[in-house]
Amino acid sequence: MEVETLMTTVTEFVLLGLTQSPELKYLLFLVFFLVYLMTWLNNLTIIIVVITNSHLHIPLYFFLANWAFADNSDSSITAVELLWDLASHTRTISFNWCIIQIFLFHFSEGAGIFLLVVMAVDSVEPNHLHSKKCRDEKRYLEVNEQNIILQEKTTLVKTSLQLYHHLSDDAGSSWPYPPSSLWSSL
Repeated sequence: MEVETLMTTVTEFVLLGLTQSPELKYLLFLVFFLVYLMTWLNNLTIIIVVITNSHLHIPLYFFLANWAFADNSDSSITAVELLWDLASHTRTISFNWCIIQIFLFHFSEGAGIFLLVVMAVDSVEPNHLHSKKCRDEKRYLEVNEQNIILQEKTTLVKTSLQLYHHLSDDAGSSWPYPPSSLWSSL
């Protein structure tokens, strides 16, 4: 007897949301929008103050402004989708957008963690980043550039592994395509 293998392709996910009550949806939308707006404005204030105040042009505040930017990116990735789902009647998210959201979330969170580590090292060993070699703004930019390159690599690996794990678990057996063709299908 021949065994038939059934495979379905996931194209979108149905989001059940926080509530089905229309009155509560509007209240939740308002609360999350206010939190999102306050987060954005606070981080934007940090960035503007660090850029405009020449006394804050030291490594700690440079990395703090970059961290505020990463935090704005992070909150924009998740909160905008949540607000959209609360405001609209569509309750789905496409598979491709979900993978992009996972990638961007890993990227911005990893960048934020790296910047926190650099700030912690600067506070424990303050002379390291304040030496004449590191006072040059090019050095700060190099550290940020290294951060971006590191995050691109680690995020691509994390997302690829999550995607591969998801696709192989859905089928109930190993994924029929090699991992190299995984990204070409997106």
